[in-house]
Amino acid sequence: MEAKALEILTRDRVSNIDMSEGIKRGTMDVLYACNGTVLLRSKDGFLYMFLTDNADEGRNALEGHTDMKLCVAHGMLSRDVIQEMTGLDYETPCRQFAYTSDKKPEIDERFTYRVLTASDAEYVKTHYAHGYEPDIDRALSNGRIIGAEYGGELAGFIGMHGEGSVGMLEVDPAYRRLGIGTALEKYMFRRHMEKGHTAYGQVFVDNDGSLALQKSIGIEASKELIWWMFNEE
Repeated sequence: MEAKALEILTRDRVSNIDMSEGIKRGTMDVLYACNGTVLLRSKDGFLYMFLTDNADEGRNALEGHTDMKLCVAHGMLSRDVIQEMTGLDYETPCRQFAYTSDKKPEIDERFTYRVLTASDAEYVKTHYAHGYEPDIDRALSNGRIIGAEYGGELAGFIGMHGEGSVGMLEVDPAYRRLGIGTALEKYMFRRHMEKGHTAYGQVFVDNDGSLALQKSIGIEASKELIWWMFNEE
C-alpha cells in the first residue's frame, strides 16, 4: 500500500511532501491509499495526515479514525471532510515549501554551526515564542536544533519538528540583517540531503517575512494549502 500512496502523493509532490517524506523516513504508517485519497498515521498513533479529492471516498477512509486529535489536512476538500467527520478545528493555513534541487546548498562560512543541547534550553525558549516547552526539550535531546554562532556568540537557531518539517527558525535581534536566517536554512537543507531526505517546511500564509525568505532561497512552493487541525482540549 505504500507504493500506491506514494504514487498518489507525487502527483503534486511539493503540496504533499510531508506525507511522502513521512512514508519514506518510516515515521508514518499508511492506513488508506486509493484513487486520490491517502490517510497516514504516525508511529505513535497521535498525528494523522490526510489527502482526498473525493468527499465520499474521504469519508470512507476516515471510518474508524474519527476520534483523532491532530491531523494535517491537504487542500480545502480534505479540510472540510476532516471537520465534518471529526469536529476538529483549524488554524491559519500554511503553504508548504520543499528544497527539490539536486545541488547541495553552499554553507556560509561566516558562521559556526553546532547542534544545540539541553544547556541551550533557556536561550531557545526565550527566543522561540511559538514553542511548547516539552517539544523544545525533546528536539534538544534528539539533536534536532542547530545553532549558528557569530563572533563566538549564539546568534540564531533552526530546528526540525517532530513530524520532520524544518522550522523553529529564530535570529537574535542583535544579529539580524546578517543573513543568518538564510544561512541556517541552507545548512539544515544540506544536512537533510546528506541523509537522503528532501527538506521541507511550512509557513503560515500571513507570515510575509518567512514567505519572502523561502522564495529568496529558491525553494519550491506548494500549489495547495494545508491546515493543521486539532482538538481544542
